[in-house]
Amino acid sequence: MIYDVIIAGGGAAGLCCACGMNGKVSGLILEGSSFPGQKLLISGGGMCNLTHAGSIKDFIPCYFEAGPLIRSCLYKYSNVKLMEFFQSRGLTLYARDDGKVFPESEKARDVLNVLVSGARENGFEILTDCKVSKITALDKDTARWEVASGEKTFRCRNLVIACGGSSFPKTGSDGSILGILSRDISGFSGQIVKPKPALAPVYVEDYPYGRLSGVSFSRISAAAFAQSGKMIAEITGPLLFAEKFLSGPAILHISRYLEPGSRLSINYLPDRNITVKEINQILSESKKSPANTLSETFGLPKSFTQLLEDQSRGKISAISRRLLADTLTVSEVASFNAAMATRGGVSLNATDRKTFEVTSHPGLFVIGETLDVDGMTGGYNLQFAFSSAMAAAAGISKTLGLFPVK
Repeated sequence: MIYDVIIAGGGAAGLCCACGMNGKVSGLILEGSSFPGQKLLISGGGMCNLTHAGSIKDFIPCYFEAGPLIRSCLYKYSNVKLMEFFQSRGLTLYARDDGKVFPESEKARDVLNVLVSGARENGFEILTDCKVSKITALDKDTARWEVASGEKTFRCRNLVIACGGSSFPKTGSDGSILGILSRDISGFSGQIVKPKPALAPVYVEDYPYGRLSGVSFSRISAAAFAQSGKMIAEITGPLLFAEKFLSGPAILHISRYLEPGSRLSINYLPDRNITVKEINQILSESKKSPANTLSETFGLPKSFTQLLEDQSRGKISAISRRLLADTLTVSEVASFNAAMATRGGVSLNATDRKTFEVTSHPGLFVIGETLDVDGMTGGYNLQFAFSSAMAAAAGISKTLGLFPVK
């Protein structure tokens, strides 16, 4: 049998692509694990943060350097389109005060059920425990691709790679597809950006905040510096002290720029136009302890200011410097086992960004986190999975002569 479409990967991007076809096709989804959507089921703490509310214009910076490159795709298949997609299929959504969008049931399983049903309605069979092991380009008009999974082989006119990144490899998203593409597709090895963890906790040398585990800040500024001393990035957002590492959105977002030996500088008063000299003066003139003065003056957690006082042995200038530039040396960025996303993958430059078809290999599409696109926390990565999937589905539908029903 020659399938119209084979999708490698039954996660969010692969299932959305199957749902996005403009009619029924002969389709097959090859899922390497025992059931589809494993990573989707644990997203958002099992509640599935689908996307973010607000203007799609505000999404672009949330994808770092990839944002401008995927702008047109995000605009065409926006957060509004995503919400309409699910709501039209009976899944009620709601937006929290922080802008994160969830199913009203707060159950990721309900999201997965919508996607699986939609894929099957469009003619897709889902084969589990079928991890892709080889891809062969065929010189035929009827079948352009052959996909092997162990001893089984399948042929198709259009092949969609939706195998995810390398984070949470136990869910089946282990990054191995990049090696297969590099090995099996001519000229592809130069189109792979080496994957590294993103949205990951950060470990630092001589971690000083173990006793503050669970203490958080609603807004700090974190700056990343290369070993050469050059500042690479600066990100503002919440911070969380864990027992052995730094976390919270600001740290997770800046982790993509860090590696062992990098320096991380944290300003705990990013919105205060204040200098070290001025903080010194406030502390010198106060009749209270530095810990109490800082906590009351700036609204900082008392446990944090007490730790600063203790570790600085009451030296005012040392406390003030740490408040505005707490400089730490990175010992490790958490591995893919703890990272929520992957930086790296197939370069966007290898694809037509209207459909994510590989420009040098007609009929081959790459979508979702297999591409070198990583977003901030807040539903942005699932939004791109949807947007890129719908773009590919539209491109494939056009080649198959399927058009949307007016």
